[in-house]
Amino acid sequence: MPGEFISAAEQCDLIHPLTFWSLNVAFREYHRLSEAVNNTRLSLNLSARLLDSHETPELIQSAINIWSMKPENLTLEVTESAMMKDPKKALEILKTLHSMGIALSIDDFGTGYSSLSYLRRLPVKELKIDKSFVQQMATDLPNRQIVQSVIDLAHNLDMRVVAEGIEDELTLDMLREMGCDFGQGYHIARPMPLEKALSWANKPAPGLSPDEAAGNP
Repeated sequence: MPGEFISAAEQCDLIHPLTFWSLNVAFREYHRLSEAVNNTRLSLNLSARLLDSHETPELIQSAINIWSMKPENLTLEVTESAMMKDPKKALEILKTLHSMGIALSIDDFGTGYSSLSYLRRLPVKELKIDKSFVQQMATDLPNRQIVQSVIDLAHNLDMRVVAEGIEDELTLDMLREMGCDFGQGYHIARPMPLEKALSWANKPAPGLSPDEAAGNP
């Protein structure tokens, strides 16, 4: 699993070539998907180590050039904890990526230690609420209040919100009522190979509208 080999790749300086390979594979598959399904975007996670290197924007730009990828269709996700290792350098790299036209997202929001003043300075367009809050919100009032607070905070900062870990209809309905913009989780769809994803995207799961099938609660 990624949780096992990513840290090893970071420790032995293999994360850059691994990322370049991953970008090329993802861009290749995205082109096949976008040709068959309208209004698609590609979201990818960035390793914490990549926020320590000024070579990162050049690496990403190289993959973009190879596949003629439109930067506006690409979202790069970084975690709060990754940004906090070296906030100044991370901010510089994120601003460079933003200037390239790439959208930026804070992944697993709520589990790190970023301050609101730092958050306000980031060129970020999206917050992803960590699944640890979402999966318990139906039965736990404090978690439900946290989710609502993050949604309100993001909207006040002109950001969209993605809820992670949606695993049942009740949670999906609650997020819809809270005004959450997008969602992901096993209730919407499980990870799948491209061929199956192409079929799924054109035939939404029972009980989901086309917007919901695209990830929108």
